[in-house]
Parts: sequence; structure tokens; C-alpha cells
Amino acid sequence: MNFNRINIFYPITTLALIFFILMFSLIKNDYKKYHSLTTMKRNIFIATQLSSIVHELQRERGLSIAYLVSKNKKFRTDLYKQKKETDATLITKSNLISRKIIHPHELQNIREKINQHTLSSSEILTYYSNINNKLLSAIVHMAQNSTSPGVARELYSYSNFLFSKELAGIQRALGTEIISSSKLNKDKILTFYSLIVRQKQYISRLIKYSPVKYKKSYTNILDKNTQKKITAMQNTILSFKQKDIHHINVKVWFTTLSKKINDLALFEEYISNEILKSIESKLSRVTSTFQFNLFLNITSIFTFIFITIFILRIIKNEKKLQKLTDEYVISSSTDTKGIITSVSQAFVDISGFSESELIGKAHKIVRHPDMPSDAFKELWQTIKSEKVWEGEVKNRKKHGGSYWVKSSIIPEFNRANNIIGYTSLRHDISSEKAKEEFMANMSHELRTPLNSIISFSDILHKKLKESNNIKYIDRVEVVQEFF
Repeated sequence: MNFNRINIFYPITTLALIFFILMFSLIKNDYKKYHSLTTMKRNIFIATQLSSIVHELQRERGLSIAYLVSKNKKFRTDLYKQKKETDATLITKSNLISRKIIHPHELQNIREKINQHTLSSSEILTYYSNINNKLLSAIVHMAQNSTSPGVARELYSYSNFLFSKELAGIQRALGTEIISSSKLNKDKILTFYSLIVRQKQYISRLIKYSPVKYKKSYTNILDKNTQKKITAMQNTILSFKQKDIHHINVKVWFTTLSKKINDLALFEEYISNEILKSIESKLSRVTSTFQFNLFLNITSIFTFIFITIFILRIIKNEKKLQKLTDEYVISSSTDTKGIITSVSQAFVDISGFSESELIGKAHKIVRHPDMPSDAFKELWQTIKSEKVWEGEVKNRKKHGGSYWVKSSIIPEFNRANNIIGYTSLRHDISSEKAKEEFMANMSHELRTPLNSIISFSDILHKKLKESNNIKYIDRVEVVQEFF
């Protein structure tokens, strides 16, 4: 017997597995996005720590060179304060990257040499700039690992801006040295010029690749008067006229460049906050999608488990029903020509034939000679007309004997609604038939002597018609009516 529910179970299982694979893929993808954004968020936090350290080192570098090359005592006081601020930042903003790059004992050794005036301005510039470049390169490396195009673009703008700010810090230090020097150093002025050009290149990239809001913010944050003062002093330095350069107030130069760098630091903070907001927004969406897909997948798994258990129970019950049917229902199936294709165990048991002896044989193998051929002619006419035939059939057993069944023969159809075979369901009525036969025999045996008695009662009835004993004759007639 074919089980439709079993046949349905396999495609359902396949579809469920495909669904789970797709859902797992979505969840995995969402998790990757979540992990990537979480990593970027952590990297941005580290980047802000590193940029804070860079900012303090930029100030210390500028003040160290200003202290070394100028006679202004205020630079010495400012440098002392700046060292304290740098140390505080190194403690509060310290992370694994900064600890690998900055070695406290080495920094302290440089500071002592600056105090002793045993380092040149070029050595000071090189030491601090090397540290800052390493810190900024670490930020760029973190930006390059971004998997989100939008965030990667913002991080690229951020890193470009940080390098531009670093160049502004180097420009401040080098300009301080040029202004404070009693001799004109053309090489340093050319280096000063290259710093201006490189800054413009970084800012140009910032303007080109940054969102519009960054461009507006950059324009608003920078003070125009400060820019004009810086431009005027830059032009004086680039004039290569020592006399004009010497007239620039080194304190004004340093303060004005510091004002610009501090403004850039504000813009730097703005960019980092905007990037964090962007990441938080993406994280919120990804987290919601991840949670929804995870909930949907878990719900689907439990639903699938429930359906599976339900179907398995149905299959189990169907198998039990099939077993009971096979054992107690006399059934068989044939093709359109009456060739047996399947039989139940009950059919095998009652007929005495084995399953192998029945399969492939014509169903007339169990036909009893007592059954009239007209009965089967009527049977075939009924089922071929796509109707169900019902009736009583006497069949023969393999080793002699017979049995009676009440049979229902049902046509089977394919999808084109054509008959492809017949299924016969029967139940044994041999005992009922035996009782009927017994009662028929008993009736015959009883009627034979009673016929003589009834005939004699008719004679007596005529002769005793006027006698009081006629009531006994009436009783005999009642018995006659009963039989």
C-alpha cells in the first residue's frame, strides 16, 4: 500500500532543509556584518585614542622645537605643561597599539636630551614624526579592513584628514625653526613648501571623497581670519627673504598654527563621532535583521520538529493500520485484465495459497466451480463502467474446501482519470453462510414428517368439524403456518 503522507514527508523535509540552509546563510551573513561593524566600532574607538595621542605629541613636538630654536621663555613653560598633558593622555588613551609604538623610557630619554639641548631640531622632528606616522598608519590599516563600503569611505576620508593634520603640525614645527634661524636655509623652506602642497592634496581627497556634510563642517570649523594670517606668513617664508622672514613673530606663528591645528582637532572629533553614528545605525539595522532571522529560524526549527513528530506519528499509526488491515482484511489488487498485483496476509491465510503463488496469476485461481459465470459477467460490466461492485462470492481454497466473502470491488484511476486496476475488499461470511445452510437443512428435516401430520389433520378436521376437539386440530394448523 502507498502512503501519501509518507510521500509528502520527503519533499517537505527537503524544502525544510533548503529553507534552513538559506536561513543559516542569512544568519551567517548577518553575523559577519555584525561582527565586522562591531570590530569597526572598536577600531574607531582605538583610532580616536591614537589620534588623541598623536595630537598631544604634535603639540609636544612643536613646543620642543620652538623651545630649542627660540629664546622665548614661555615656550619652556608651555613645553613643561604639554609634557604633563602628553603623559596624562598616554595613560588614559593607552592601548595595545600605542604601547607597542611608544616606549616610555625612550620618550623620557629624548625629553632629557631636549632639556640639555643635545638634540637638533631635525632629530626632534624625525623622532616625533616617526611615532606619529606609525600611529596614523595603524589607523589607516584599520580603515582598510572595513567591509562596509560606506563606512570604509568615511574612514578613508578620516585617515586622509589625520595625515593632513600631521603635516600641519610638522609645518608648525618647521616654520618655527625657519623663523627662529638666523640663517636662510633654502632646503628647509623647500620642505616647508612641500608640506603645504601635500596638505592641499590630502584636503583635496577629503573634499572629493567625503560626504557633503563633512565638506560643510570643514568649511565652517576653520576660521577664515586664521587662514588669512597663516597664508600671509607662509608667503613671507616662501619669499626666501631672510629679512622679511625674521620679522615674523615666532610666537604669533606658533599660536596661529596651533589655533588652526586645534580647529582641525575639532573637525577630527566631528568626523569620528559621525563615523560612530553611522556604524551604530548600521549595527542597529543588522542586529534587528539578525535577531529576526534567528527568531524565524528557531521558530521554523521547532515548527519543523513538531510537524515531523506529527507526521511520524501518522506514519506509525498508518503502519499499524496497514498491519491490521493486512492481517484481518481480505484484500487484493489486480490490473485491468484481472492479474493479481498484491494481496493481504489475510487473503493468503484464508485461501491457503502463498503470496508468490497468487501474484501474477489471474484472479480466477480462487474461483469456485459453484459460482455461476453470469455473476462474474455482471461483475466485470459494473467495474468496467467505473462503478463499485458489491456482492457475495464463494471462493475455493488451495487444498480443497471453500469460503464465502462479501466483496466490494473498486476501480482505481490515474491522473488522466483512466482505470489502471481494481482493488477488492472482502470480509469472511463463511460462518453466516454455514448457519444459513444449517437452518435450511433443519427446516427440510422438520417439514418432511410434518407434511404427513398436516395431511392427516385435514382429514380429521373434516370428520371432527362438529366436535369439541376441533381446537386441537387448529393448533396443528398453527404449527403448519410456522413452518
